[in-house]
Amino acid sequence: MGWWCSFRIAGNLPECLTCGVLKVRGEYNELVKRFVITSLLGPSLLLCSSARCQFREVKPDSADLTNAQTVAYCEILNHPEAFKDKLIRVRALYETDFEVAAITAPSCSTSIPMTSVEFEKDWEHRTRWRVRRAIGGQQWRVQMDVVFVGIFRTDGHYGQMDMNPFSLEIYKVESIRPSGSFRPLPEQKSN
Repeated sequence: MGWWCSFRIAGNLPECLTCGVLKVRGEYNELVKRFVITSLLGPSLLLCSSARCQFREVKPDSADLTNAQTVAYCEILNHPEAFKDKLIRVRALYETDFEVAAITAPSCSTSIPMTSVEFEKDWEHRTRWRVRRAIGGQQWRVQMDVVFVGIFRTDGHYGQMDMNPFSLEIYKVESIRPSGSFRPLPEQKSN
């Protein structure tokens, strides 16, 4: 006899739980079949549901990315709790090195100058190919002017040796250019 089990997740809620297929061969009466089903399938169902159940975090879709809140990088550093776990659009200077990927801005005068950058696994699908190529071909220790869309994290230590208290999980790179032309996004200009 044998059994199989599958558990499928849609977003954060269970969509389907299917356990079954118990094959009993031979001449068994109904009482033996019920005993075999309840004694073997019951514990199997519990094992199946606890061992294979993994909830995945809900990721923003393309419509959410266009509605991301545009925020000045210095504003994020000055009031990090206001943007905790929120989808934001930010313009900053992006720099990479051997084990470092971070953003900064020359105009910010805070004690925490950098924010660690982590790329979400599907960011390339949401980013134009020329921008992807520019990000991939960036030289170490050369700052680039970028516009990132991502989720701002404040609940841990990020980057090389856990140096940074903040992280930006990148879902899309909207633009990249040499850093000589760095200035705030149009919505961020002050009068």
